[in-house]
Amino acid sequence: MSKKLWICSIGCLIIGLAIGYFCGLAGIKRRALDVNAACNMGVVTTALREANEAYHHETHPVAIYALTRALDQMNLCDQHPEHYAISGEPFFMSRQQFAFYMMMTHARLAEIYGETGQTNLSQQHIPNMLRYAKDGTNYPSIAKEPALLKFVHNQEKGAK
Repeated sequence: MSKKLWICSIGCLIIGLAIGYFCGLAGIKRRALDVNAACNMGVVTTALREANEAYHHETHPVAIYALTRALDQMNLCDQHPEHYAISGEPFFMSRQQFAFYMMMTHARLAEIYGETGQTNLSQQHIPNMLRYAKDGTNYPSIAKEPALLKFVHNQEKGAK
């Protein structure tokens, strides 16, 4: 083999390795982002599960803490949906499901704050509850406070 052919072969090998290396880096980065998104989704679903359990089985302060933590996680999810996307899919639950969980969390917090006599904090959650009710339900008739509270109460009775 001539010297020119060797140089050309080695050059092609180096170019091929470089292309493979950079494509591999892009794939690793994408997989790392997917793993990060899966971990973030796990944090949100765990916070929702713990909030549900605390609401049904714990004292009011513990339930308030768990519900507030779940609400914070859901707000992060809403503010930064790119951190919860796997392979470019924008979200791990539908917007309707998300709005339903936010509505229920706000309703539970409003109820607990009302029971503990903290009506000012209870009233802060009512507008958010109504906003998410409009976003997350197929029933426009429950987008008013009394009907919504009855709907939430019926959901709680069905869950027990």
